Amino acid sequence: MSETIAAAKPLGVLIGEPLPTWRSERALDATTFCLADVADGLGPFRVIYLTTSRHWTATDAGYAMSAMLIGTVLSQTFVGAWIGKIVDAAGYSAGFVFLSAVAVLAFVVLFTTFKETKQA
Repeated sequence: MSETIAAAKPLGVLIGEPLPTWRSERALDATTFCLADVADGLGPFRVIYLTTSRHWTATDAGYAMSAMLIGTVLSQTFVGAWIGKIVDAAGYSAGFVFLSAVAVLAFVVLFTTFKETKQA
């Protein structure tokens, strides 16, 4: 009987860690929702940019998007666990999210500002 009660408790209680607050869980939900919206919402614009500005075929743009999504799926778990260890050790997760957002913004600006020069 005690095994079923212990199995029903959250993992944090079993290992002695404090449980997250309601506010921190809602903040994490909001951050995840906004980041997922940005990642999924930019896909069509990337395809349009590749086909119109870079003169890729629709097939090549589709292959590029597929490769990006497969790479994301394969790397997300491992990189997420690695970043989680770093953030847990350092103790400043909000700063890490801010720096990540600034890095993404910087690369988007660089990507759109510096266009490929065509050689004649």
